[in-house]
Amino acid sequence: MSKTANAEPTTGELVAQLSEQVSRLVRDEMALAQAELKEKGKRAGVGAGAFGASGVIALYGLATVFAGIVLLLAVGMAPWLAAFVVGAALLLVAGILAVVGKKQLAKAVPPVPEQTIANVRKDITALKEGSGR
Repeated sequence: MSKTANAEPTTGELVAQLSEQVSRLVRDEMALAQAELKEKGKRAGVGAGAFGASGVIALYGLATVFAGIVLLLAVGMAPWLAAFVVGAALLLVAGILAVVGKKQLAKAVPPVPEQTIANVRKDITALKEGSGR
């Protein structure tokens, strides 16, 4: 079906054009989304790398502070004893944090909304009783 120069497009032709335009629009939007996600992924990678590097440098800084504490204590006691005291203090803090962490994890496991489940069971029981079952 060919149309004349002044004729309006047929409904079939309009539907075909719409289908083509929607397909092109979807493809273009998908390409745009893909490009945007790729760019954001690159930025996230750089950010994660910088954050990780800052953590490593902070760890070295903290180790240097601990070495300074050992050297400070070594002024009043034998250097080996100063290192032992600082090491023991660090192990004590680590042990306390481990116990606290274990207790918090025990409260979080299993990751099931137990209170919500209990409330839903109460609601179901109330509905059954209210309906006369």
